Amino acid sequence: MRAFRKIILVLIGVVTMFSLSGCGAQKYKVNYDGYGFESKRTSYAAGEKVTVYYGMIATDTDYNFYIDDDVDMKQSYDNDHGYIFTFTMPAHDVTLHEESHNSMMYIPEPEEIEPLPEDEIAAELDESAMLFDYYDAVVATVGGDGYNELVLYDRQGNPGLILAKYSKWGEGGETRKLCIVPKSVLEDCMDAVSRHDMRNWKDGFPITGAFYVVKFKDGESTVRITSETMPEDGQAAFDEIAGILGSAWGQYGPRESSSGPIPSPTVESGPPAEPEAAEEDPPGADGQEPTWFCPAAAGGTAETCVWSADIKSRSSHNSRSCSTTTRFAAAPF
Repeated sequence: MRAFRKIILVLIGVVTMFSLSGCGAQKYKVNYDGYGFESKRTSYAAGEKVTVYYGMIATDTDYNFYIDDDVDMKQSYDNDHGYIFTFTMPAHDVTLHEESHNSMMYIPEPEEIEPLPEDEIAAELDESAMLFDYYDAVVATVGGDGYNELVLYDRQGNPGLILAKYSKWGEGGETRKLCIVPKSVLEDCMDAVSRHDMRNWKDGFPITGAFYVVKFKDGESTVRITSETMPEDGQAAFDEIAGILGSAWGQYGPRESSSGPIPSPTVESGPPAEPEAAEEDPPGADGQEPTWFCPAAAGGTAETCVWSADIKSRSSHNSRSCSTTTRFAAAPF
């Protein structure tokens, strides 16, 4: 009789242990939407602690992980395991998702942007409201000099920003195209400035045959950074900013001009074989007093334009006069 009672007690203890450990409870699966996840088991009882590792980590890649909305998942990282995820198993199957993209490729943040005809954008453009300016030029090459310039302007309370693309290659005149882009484009440009510590560039390694300028607003002042002060690895900073603005232009710019990111000029590649056609002579080119390009309508003065053109010529660039551009008063180089 005593032996029988002992057997009963042992069985009760075993059942209790199974119940406490979850071995006898209903199990729920942990599913993975992606490769690279690892865990000790694939199913758990409700209330059990789950630990999952993700170690398939590539360079220059950003990752985003998420799980069912009702699950509170904590995420950490160490060098031995990579990403570590912990959560308490709910009373249902769950799916752990992984999303990744190349961090060197620009992906605009979602934002409601209403496309506008270029003439409407031009009517609201205030060139004194420059926020960020990127300029690259090919100089003193066999194929001829030229430049691309991409400028972000504030829309004065309207959604998004105005992105203007100015180009001039060979003997053609300067052309200008306009579009509306998300405000996140400016944020990504400023992130690149910070990531490459461009504000602190001093003693540089200037390059021959090309010239780069980045300019942006900093409170009431304007910060100007050129390739003449960039460190040995500074080319990567200009390339990243060119990629951000060029990709935004490729996505939001006029369809007839959208050809993806605008490549940074190099001495070897030179200007395009087919330069953009010159626009009609602007007001003032026939010798009359300019009325739109430099003075009051552009928010500046002729003296400002001449001074800006001199700055350009001191950098071994084609000097530009008041009759060929509109923005020197707002964004002198």
